Amino acid sequence: MATAAVAEAGDPELGEEPPVIEPADPAGYAKDVLDRAAEAAALLTAASTGGLLGIGGEAVTEDERSFRDHLAIALAG
Repeated sequence: MATAAVAEAGDPELGEEPPVIEPADPAGYAKDVLDRAAEAAALLTAASTGGLLGIGGEAVTEDERSFRDHLAIALAG
């Protein structure tokens, strides 16, 4: 499986660049990614991390929140 991925994407150890994704509709593509990120954020909000047997803990960690916010900014720009 890894061999197939390297054959398709290029081998960075050999200096080969991965293919550039150029969607036909960049705005639609970004919206799709943001929509999916929002769905993931909703799932993260429903789940909790830490605690014992799902009791207690944080709904979303500060690192997860920061990653989500940075991703939204990068995709919107």
